[in-house]
Amino acid sequence: MSRSQAPWIPLGSIDSVEHVRPSEEVSTSTLQWQAQPDKLALRPGYTVGKRLGAGGSAEVFEAELRRPPLPPQRVALKRLLPGLRGDPMQQRKLRREAQIGAALSHHNIVRTLELIDLGDEVALAMELIDGLPGQRLLAILTERGHRLRPPLVGHILHGVFSALHYLQSLKPGQRPLVHADLSLENVMLARDGRVCLIDFGLSTEDGAHADSEGSDDVLTALHEVGGKPSYAPPEGMPRTPTVVGDLYAAGVCAWELLSGRRFPVLPKGTGPRELGSVIAFAASGQPAQVWLLLRDCLALDPSARLHSAEQGLAVCARLRDGHPAEAALAKLVRSLQGAGADWQPPEVLLPYLHRFDPAIDLADRLRQSFSAQQVEVVASLSHDPSLVSDGFAPSAAPELVSQARVGQGRERPGDEVLWEALRSGVAKSADGLLCLRARVAGHPDQVVILDPGPGCGYSHTAVALLRSILS
Repeated sequence: MSRSQAPWIPLGSIDSVEHVRPSEEVSTSTLQWQAQPDKLALRPGYTVGKRLGAGGSAEVFEAELRRPPLPPQRVALKRLLPGLRGDPMQQRKLRREAQIGAALSHHNIVRTLELIDLGDEVALAMELIDGLPGQRLLAILTERGHRLRPPLVGHILHGVFSALHYLQSLKPGQRPLVHADLSLENVMLARDGRVCLIDFGLSTEDGAHADSEGSDDVLTALHEVGGKPSYAPPEGMPRTPTVVGDLYAAGVCAWELLSGRRFPVLPKGTGPRELGSVIAFAASGQPAQVWLLLRDCLALDPSARLHSAEQGLAVCARLRDGHPAEAALAKLVRSLQGAGADWQPPEVLLPYLHRFDPAIDLADRLRQSFSAQQVEVVASLSHDPSLVSDGFAPSAAPELVSQARVGQGRERPGDEVLWEALRSGVAKSADGLLCLRARVAGHPDQVVILDPGPGCGYSHTAVALLRSILS
């Protein structure tokens, strides 16, 4: 979810919502679906604050629940977007999310507190996780030239696989549950070091066990294909999600945590060799357990992938290797909340973070993973986007400066080829050097020049993968 700031505002329609729960403390109570009339007399108030994020159909606000004599409690309030609040189908899906969430109780899964029924609108009150989404934490670190070392990666992934293992092994008689929208955006990293899976809006029973296409059990699958394109397995998302998709998405999370970049959408025609290059991009220089985890989660053949989250837990335990990673993650999250551009990690965190030069790191990863004789990264220190439009004059453009060169190969092509790569995304020199535009958050675009060697070149699939990794 994207984050945005908004002033603290009251929401009158929820200030006196009928609260269909008995009077026990909210943090330890369970959802009451058939409230008795005498319980409806309890009318606590909610005050809604800043918006924390928004998705395709709903938005989440920070809110305060007041129910004297209990002290005020901060919660997260999920509401449908204004244009969808009266939509019966969207309301039904939010009710379904509340029903699923109310049945879950696990350290690594956000707690559902209650469904708030206002008649013409429903809202969902949930535990408020004080921390950062995984993707946000990763972006802050990458922008400041730091990356997570294996113990922290293992701790985060252990929390993800623990949540998935719980969903896949519920009580006898219950079907395995599929999150169906697993991504680093939906993995919250808390100030106390906890890793928490959030947003069960697309969750449903495992498709392999569904037996009633018209029931609520497959409501999400019938009306909306969950997940983000890069987190979907290469064979595509089935009409009804399965646990296999969750395990693949966990592998994508692992790849992103290790590389600091977005996982590429695998183009049609991707084979074992191309996938091997993608895995190597994230796993180069890492322990063998990292390679095995990525290989077993991201395999092109579904039958070759992990069959259960329990298998992933064993690998993550070896990555943590006894390090107090939970305490380190807690310190890191607290340090990064409100971090400025000049942020530097506290000394106690240095063993858990790797300091890197972005240009050298990128060139080295590409050389090793895509078998290049040489990779060079160049950039304009005063990049004016108007200079790379059609009809620009290269002689008037700022000088392109080399930032890194790894390996031994041919000299880079003329600036006109490099500016063409900046303009269109890809260009090739007369002697076969591949030039690709690389996006860098907060900085001018770069050009990455790959030399595959005389007489060699990259396939269309490999070029598509490279462009996706660098975008």
